Amino acid sequence: MRARLPLFAAALPLLTAATAFAGDHRVTITGDVFFTVPAPIGAPFTNIVVGAPFEIVAEVESPPVVVTASVFQYPLDTSTGGVTIAGVTYPYLQMFGELTLFDDQVGLDSIVLAAEVTTPGPGLTLGVSFSDPTGATLSTPDIAALDGVTLNPNTPQGISIIGGMQDAASTILIGLQGTQMSFEDLGGGGGGFGVPYCTAVPNSTGAIGTTRGTGSTVASANNVTLTAASLPTNSFGFFLTSRTQGFAQTPGGSSGNLCLGGSIGRYVGSGQILNSGSFGSFSLMLDLTQTPTPNGLVPVQAGETWNFTAWYRDSVGGSATSNFTDGLSVAFQ
Repeated sequence: MRARLPLFAAALPLLTAATAFAGDHRVTITGDVFFTVPAPIGAPFTNIVVGAPFEIVAEVESPPVVVTASVFQYPLDTSTGGVTIAGVTYPYLQMFGELTLFDDQVGLDSIVLAAEVTTPGPGLTLGVSFSDPTGATLSTPDIAALDGVTLNPNTPQGISIIGGMQDAASTILIGLQGTQMSFEDLGGGGGGFGVPYCTAVPNSTGAIGTTRGTGSTVASANNVTLTAASLPTNSFGFFLTSRTQGFAQTPGGSSGNLCLGGSIGRYVGSGQILNSGSFGSFSLMLDLTQTPTPNGLVPVQAGETWNFTAWYRDSVGGSATSNFTDGLSVAFQ
């Protein structure tokens, strides 16, 4: 019952982007700790013992990436949620998080959630796998089909929800045994916004990189997170912004299209140059009071429209190059 799937989803080739599946969704997983290494575990997890309750909350953003006809990969909104164990919450890092739905893979349906979480030390990763070898749970690998559904482990049916938190050396420190997984439609209220525009060039994965936004379009709320997805794995990049849309083919020797014009600002400050990791995506929470321009940092004002894209490293035929995601236009209130 415990190990029907690898704890963490392997990096998968991203083929194309879905166009349906509107609206964000929340996934909540509850259960108990069933082992720790060492036992008892040391600082900073001294409150975590076998039998301690846990709750994992994740919000996924639509649309997903279609990996194959039966595998959908949704980026997590890493500005929201995390894992709470014995009353202590470990939020997600602004690095990566994915919820992958597998439909009838080798005779079973499954859902794998993987994300980096905050700790006093680097490299701690959360992974949870739900599997149903009856193949009856998912009629399609579309998370919307699970809205309002609660999944419970049931040994006769072979359903399991397992997971854990592992360190950078892939040692599983805290084992998690789930007792329930539930799904809630946020009705678009989870924060997805903006209008995608412009045509990006496929990168070395065969996918077109995308930039999407979550949070709030109210400038004074200062709550915007950008996510670049469908990127090559382990690729460095950063976001660009301008009040002006544009279109420039292969600027500066890039293999992509730059969807911005006018005065272009670069998010290259401390902590703003990001890596796509093993899931081919990165996120950045913006400070709207300090938006980069060639002439310095400026605040975003209500009534303004800003446009965003991501510039990232890539390779073509073994030669280093760069590429851009599509553009995202955001009208602030």
